[in-house]
Amino acid sequence: MAKHHADEERAACLAALVANGGNVAKTVRECGVKRQTLQDWIREQKQAAGQVPEKTGSNPAPKKRAERVAEILPQAVQALDAKLEAIAHQLVDAMPDKIDAATLPQLAVALGVAVDKLLVLRGQLPPDAPEEPVREIVCATREDAKAVRAALAATSSVP
Repeated sequence: MAKHHADEERAACLAALVANGGNVAKTVRECGVKRQTLQDWIREQKQAAGQVPEKTGSNPAPKKRAERVAEILPQAVQALDAKLEAIAHQLVDAMPDKIDAATLPQLAVALGVAVDKLLVLRGQLPPDAPEEPVREIVCATREDAKAVRAALAATSSVP
């Protein structure tokens, strides 16, 4: 028997798909749904929007559900946007305490990913070019970390 997914869950997964630049494999891992399930939702959304033809004699229930999901999708995108922004702020706040720890590059990459997803969701970054800002943030953060370490070394006994 197929698992029932609430409209809100569908909208959240479709919002994640937008944030992931259309990467279905990444989205199913993050959302915990089957690939075919997500692909069915995408097809239903496209059919409801008139982007692909519906099958002759198809059940109208998926179309109505897709229309409901389309109505709440903007709120799901906004909710994901808010979560990603909160994560970005938490990572920025945690970075100063992690400069001497080995996880600084991991935090920088996580920050870059969160910022990139925010930019994609807000339509400020093309979904097919999310890696460049990540590299810029990581490189800038590494340079900043080296500068801070050098300054600390010059003024104290920190190695």
